[in-house]
Amino acid sequence: MNRITIWTVTALLALPVAASAATPTEKCIAAKEKAAGKYSQCRLVAESKFAKNGDATRLAIFLQRCVDKLDRSFTKADETYGVECPTVGDTATVEGFLGATSDQLVEYLANGFPEPGSGFCGPLTAYDIFSGLCESTCGDAVIDSGEDCDIGDLSAETCGSLGLVDGVLDCGPGCLFDTSECLTCGNSAVDVGEECDGFDFDGQTCLDFGFENGSLSCLEDCTTDSSDCFGPDTWNAKTSMPAARDKLTVVEVNGKIYAMGGVIGTKTGLVEEYDPATDSWTTKSPMPAARYNHGAAAVNGKIYVVGGSGDNTYNRDLFEYDPIADTWAVKSSMPTSRTILSAAGLNGKLYAIGGSNGGPYLTKVEVYTPATDSWATTGSLPTGLSMHASAVVDGVLYAVSGRTQQPPSGRLFAYNPATGGWVAKALMPVGGEAVAAANAFGRLYVIGGNPSPATYQYDPISDSWTARAPLLAPRYSLGAASVGDRIYAVGGRDSSGRSAAVEEYTP
Repeated sequence: MNRITIWTVTALLALPVAASAATPTEKCIAAKEKAAGKYSQCRLVAESKFAKNGDATRLAIFLQRCVDKLDRSFTKADETYGVECPTVGDTATVEGFLGATSDQLVEYLANGFPEPGSGFCGPLTAYDIFSGLCESTCGDAVIDSGEDCDIGDLSAETCGSLGLVDGVLDCGPGCLFDTSECLTCGNSAVDVGEECDGFDFDGQTCLDFGFENGSLSCLEDCTTDSSDCFGPDTWNAKTSMPAARDKLTVVEVNGKIYAMGGVIGTKTGLVEEYDPATDSWTTKSPMPAARYNHGAAAVNGKIYVVGGSGDNTYNRDLFEYDPIADTWAVKSSMPTSRTILSAAGLNGKLYAIGGSNGGPYLTKVEVYTPATDSWATTGSLPTGLSMHASAVVDGVLYAVSGRTQQPPSGRLFAYNPATGGWVAKALMPVGGEAVAAANAFGRLYVIGGNPSPATYQYDPISDSWTARAPLLAPRYSLGAASVGDRIYAVGGRDSSGRSAAVEEYTP
């Protein structure tokens, strides 16, 4: 069992002091009196801490430190002045505070601590942070009450355990955690230097970015992505096509728009490429034959032009265009000759939808597989359509508006490739013919018509239509395609005749 020497500090022997200079013994006693005062302060601090936290083990450690400091101070006084100056009671021995139970310490605080020699039980813990108790415990390498850490001791905490992401946790001033080197991006809370984190956008919405609707996304670097916002619902004029024409098709591939065929003054196989990034046009290789009122769509990075009028009133030819090589190839013809049809690319296949070949408007839908250069028939439209438009939105193929074999106008059908069936959806507020269609932000946009500047937005989730900003001028027999979050309406016919106009729509 460990034992230490403890000095009684309640009554130091007060010796007479002469008027002359103090003797070494007097100086020794004065030093011990000063040390005793510090001991009393130390014990008061320890008792105060215990009253707050009720930690008996920590109180015992603090009390033992007080005793150790006092013992060293008394020994230093004797050595400094070369004497062993007396104290009342001389010396006594007690066992350490560390083994005292919580109940014992509570009793000691209420009734006073036992006199030296009364027999505390348990071993002692001897390290000296006396100055820390009297001034500040921060810096003594021990985590005390009110401290997060102390020097290198982080209490096994890390950036991650504090709800941060990664990095280096440090012990900062005041023995509080310093998280300045911790990474916060990814902890689902917006911290200093971040625009967002997870689903926390610091109260911001698309409205704060100048849009009317949509949703924000948070990127990996905790910056805000507003690409899924839409608005402010405006059309703006862009550089016109070199050649004004109508009854053309417009397709997007690799961020560029290809205007193909149509009627200039006569039927044409002209192909012109529009680059939205530079707002400029370039003439490309023409189609193998002139076509208008044809269908066109992109599949696997290539453009397919099918059917339409040209050599014959009703054609079934299929042309394949490679935008990278700027070359055309003739592929297997469509089984059914037709014109004023629509086309769309879905799941690596080309769909030729509806149209006319002189009789009732067609319900027939035929599917081309580029890998095998072959055609097949899939589920028919619920009613015949021509002069309509098609677009794919979030993996769903839509055929919309145009002339219909069974009124009313403005019909919308959605295609399910798993079943080959078509399902009728909400009617457009006002139907039209020779319209164009495109998608943006998970919504279908139907543009223009004969003769109309209207733009209607269809929301597949709510199965509902909303009127949006109209074109700058009424147009029909035009083409439309989307690049990123913008829709481009190209060519067509307006009140003055064939149009070269290009308008960019910001949803």
